[in-house]
Amino acid sequence: MSESGYILVRYSEIALKGRNRFQFERKLIENIKAKLKNNLVDVIKYPGRIVLRVRNENLAIKELPKVFGIKSFSPCVKYKFSDLKSLIDSGTSFFKEVVKNKTFKVDCTRVGSHDFTSYDVCRLIGEKLSKYGKVDVKNPEVTCYVEIRNKDCYLFTEIYEAFGGLPVGSEGKVLAMISGGFDSPVAAWLAMKRGCLVDFLFADFGREELVDHVRKIVEHLRAFSPTYECKLFVVDFREIIDSIKSEVDRKLWITVFKKALYTVAEGVAEKIGAIGLVTGESLGQKASQTLENLRAASYGIKTLIYRPLFGFDKDEIIRLSRKVGLYELCAKTPEQSQEIGKNPKTKCDPEEIEEAFKKIGKVVKKAKITVY
Repeated sequence: MSESGYILVRYSEIALKGRNRFQFERKLIENIKAKLKNNLVDVIKYPGRIVLRVRNENLAIKELPKVFGIKSFSPCVKYKFSDLKSLIDSGTSFFKEVVKNKTFKVDCTRVGSHDFTSYDVCRLIGEKLSKYGKVDVKNPEVTCYVEIRNKDCYLFTEIYEAFGGLPVGSEGKVLAMISGGFDSPVAAWLAMKRGCLVDFLFADFGREELVDHVRKIVEHLRAFSPTYECKLFVVDFREIIDSIKSEVDRKLWITVFKKALYTVAEGVAEKIGAIGLVTGESLGQKASQTLENLRAASYGIKTLIYRPLFGFDKDEIIRLSRKVGLYELCAKTPEQSQEIGKNPKTKCDPEEIEEAFKKIGKVVKKAKITVY
């Protein structure tokens, strides 16, 4: 007898974690439960697989790609079988309408002790289904998947891809510096994908509409963090910017600004227990992002700065922003740092940036921060 409402979940990287594997699996299941909430009826754990029983399949299909650690998943039907004959009969009954007048192949994955092989299952179900469709193992219109776990059998035809990675919360906390552009939200997303808890920091130049827009971006990213409510720290940078413009050589403005941003972020990170900063900087993408300027801006910052997009070009970043649903939001907002980023010096010395920063250091220390 079949039971519907099941979803077979696959993970890949977690399976390579050795003795720590169970911790990652436990965190993944915890995040799935938090994401699906009352839609989840039951969780069945097998070696290398997690099976979910859900109330609303379509809703689960929409939400599961937002859970990092999941590589792919398949809505399926569950059968309990007693022997090979009952298994073949169940598979034939389930797939016969799907393959009708189409080309198909049967794919079987099997774990457990059985008196038959995966090849036996594929061959016997294929023979039965050949009455309804035509076998084509190279380029089938339909693939009939059979997953066997001991005496449980799961049948399905669709595989939905997810993002993989590690479950959010399996690593420590970082603070992501976010702007209204494409780069920093994608960098924060990548930090989440590697299992980090992520809070956000935004430098406000006094544009209220931009603050609201960044809050929407953060809200979108929060959907990928099922068990942690990401915080947004908005820093009033108006006085800092005025001070930079009045006290610092124009060619050093953007690099001194970054130094100020790193300094404020480091203070916030210390207060919230974040063990790293994340930025959207990509090497050479802008004149302010040369190796020399990145080094100069980072000089004296003790907290580690992670740059997930260091080797990405702009096209790659935009493609990824589309893939994760950020493009439409980010495309509407220019990066406000352009206001102080014109014609910068491309090879600043750490010492000259440090000297320039001393002129605005007191203003940086008293910056007002609002938490959302």
